[in-house]
Amino acid sequence: MNRSTRTLKAMPMLVMLAFCITTFHYSAKAQLNTANGSGGEAVDMLGISAGGGYTFSHSDFEWTKTIPSPVFYVSAHYFSLDFLSISLEVQKGLLKGGAKLNDPDRTKTGFENNFTAGCVNFRFFPIALAGDGVKLDGVLKVLASIYGGTGAGYLYNSVKANNIVNSVYGVRTRYVGGNFFIPLELGTAFPVANIGNSKLMLNINLRTNLCFSDEIDGYQPTLEANQHNDAYSTLTFGLIYKFRP
Repeated sequence: MNRSTRTLKAMPMLVMLAFCITTFHYSAKAQLNTANGSGGEAVDMLGISAGGGYTFSHSDFEWTKTIPSPVFYVSAHYFSLDFLSISLEVQKGLLKGGAKLNDPDRTKTGFENNFTAGCVNFRFFPIALAGDGVKLDGVLKVLASIYGGTGAGYLYNSVKANNIVNSVYGVRTRYVGGNFFIPLELGTAFPVANIGNSKLMLNINLRTNLCFSDEIDGYQPTLEANQHNDAYSTLTFGLIYKFRP
């Protein structure tokens, strides 16, 4: 399946996902605004954040051949409800796996991908919703900071890969191109300090990005067993500054 076909197949799924999440968001907010705070609070706060961490590729390489590599990000957030937020994030990082580049024997696979990614995420805080707008303390306060999320993103790849003699690997030694992906994330945004009416929050995030492409590592094996697209994960740590506009 070529890249254009994958992109066309991805579009309806991404549009449907965005429609469903957006409908849920505005429906929930409309209900809360007419229910005197029942089920949560329409907080209407903004946030900015930055941080860094590590990437882990899940491509045509075995897990043991994945090399953790650095990634950095900046984000903007809209906290429309105390249990739901929308985030726009840009990442710059490195994906790496296999042997070192420029293998002289041309027998060992290896790649480096200096990527840039952007995505929109919708984050849901289930314990905060269950708290019904009540101030939470202790263990419940910690649990209320835990979120799950998903959304849609675009990955721009700049890949260098070892040229393998065996043509079955479908190597592209220099590949530049993009693809859509769906992020699935789990994390915590825990308040660590109050600054007037603003908050400083520690954000720990584990995200897996399911790509609509099999080319983020520079290899597209023509094997019957290779039926899955590539993916990669990020583990990041950062700070969110949450404030009222």
